[in-house]
Amino acid sequence: MTRGWTALAGLGIFVMLVTGPGASAQTSGASAQECATMWKAADANKDGSLTEQELEKFKTIMAKVDTNKDGKISESEFMAACQMGDLKDVNK
Repeated sequence: MTRGWTALAGLGIFVMLVTGPGASAQTSGASAQECATMWKAADANKDGSLTEQELEKFKTIMAKVDTNKDGKISESEFMAACQMGDLKDVNK
């Protein structure tokens, strides 16, 4: 659990550095807390990545979210995409 929050905090700092101050108000993405809740729901088997069945609803955005092209969506890839707004239409 600690590792996940550490990675999440690091990702938040990275996003702030890349996008600049006040960028969170300008993006259409979810908050870090909302993304963490979405991740917990998506990673049903709690193995740290979305694979096979868990990926079913993410197939339409897989190419964009799977940045390292390993065929899975890791927690860090998920969180980055979520905070950038790339997952906003997944459940529609």
